[in-house]
Amino acid sequence: MKKKGQVSLEFLMITGFAFMLIIPVMLLFLTEAQDIDEDVSSAQLKKLAEELVDAIDNVYYLGEPTAKTLEIYVPRYVQSVIFTGNRTIFEVDSGTFIYNFTRFVATNNLSGSLNSNPGMHSIKISAVGNGVTVIG
Repeated sequence: MKKKGQVSLEFLMITGFAFMLIIPVMLLFLTEAQDIDEDVSSAQLKKLAEELVDAIDNVYYLGEPTAKTLEIYVPRYVQSVIFTGNRTIFEVDSGTFIYNFTRFVATNNLSGSLNSNPGMHSIKISAVGNGVTVIG
């Protein structure tokens, strides 16, 4: 009878030791997964900004009545997009930190709005007078 109790106690000790090793590994995994997710969203945001700036500059240089429609993907950490003066400003809240991602365009008269909900969006970029308007 004494032998069965010893085996059970040893089994519990080994199981407890295994859990003590697994918990830090899981925490490390979750932290790295969050970092990778932020890196992917950052790369998606950079691609989005480049596409927008290229399209805005093209429409501006071609002048009125040029218009262009883009299908874009907005990453999930983008809180808002502001078009003002000669800047496109993305306000980003990744959970770890909050920052503004700014890109400059050729025109000094940029205006408009963009839906910042994550996912695919269709936006229209139009040359109006000596500026550009973005609607999405």
